[in-house]
Amino acid sequence: ETRTQELMSIMGLQPWTLAAAHAATYAVIFALVAILAAVILQPVVFPTTDLTLFAAFLLCFMAAAIPLGFLIAAFFSRARLASIVGPFALFAMVMPRYVFFQTAEDQALGMKRAASLLAPTAFTFAADLLATREGAEQGVTWETLYDDPFSLGELMGLLLVDAGVYAAAAWYLGRVLPTAHGTPLPWWFIFSLKFWRGPRGADAAGDGRDATASGGTEMRDGTRGREGDWGCVAGV
Repeated sequence: ETRTQELMSIMGLQPWTLAAAHAATYAVIFALVAILAAVILQPVVFPTTDLTLFAAFLLCFMAAAIPLGFLIAAFFSRARLASIVGPFALFAMVMPRYVFFQTAEDQALGMKRAASLLAPTAFTFAADLLATREGAEQGVTWETLYDDPFSLGELMGLLLVDAGVYAAAAWYLGRVLPTAHGTPLPWWFIFSLKFWRGPRGADAAGDGRDATASGGTEMRDGTRGREGDWGCVAGV
């Protein structure tokens, strides 16, 4: 709403730099929260689970939560609306876990892995596994990380996969979804050599022109290009 990204683009800051700054800020905050939560919860709730492993699990979830926030934000232009819808979206992403509530640990593993592409669902699977192990007084350690059919180690790996998928989706949707600021790129821009070469690469190939001097419009990637450079429909 404050058009910070547009202002920074006008000043010459690349969009990925601003996104990286936001991600780094939240990474530090979430890492501190994860470590503090591990130190507080492990002795009381998960006493037989390795402390460092429990902290690593929380860090994996935090790593997925940051790009998930970027992904949800890509659909909204207003921060207030996003802050209202976001918690409901996270709650909805937990629900697939309960489809498998009556299944055994070694049943429907493929479907469980697919459902774990939703980070909150993967987190719930892992939390249930930790609770089950603690109930048997056999917490998860680094030595037993992959002992279960749907193990904590696999779930931690899926959370990291989720982080990569969410980051890629947020990056893509942030450039193609229409908003009140900037001109969205067409859905096929990732297949265009012009995008990956950038303005300098296009000039080197003989395709570059002074878009600003010819009355260009600002593109969502922070560069400027003439109307029609990306095959955009007039008025988009």
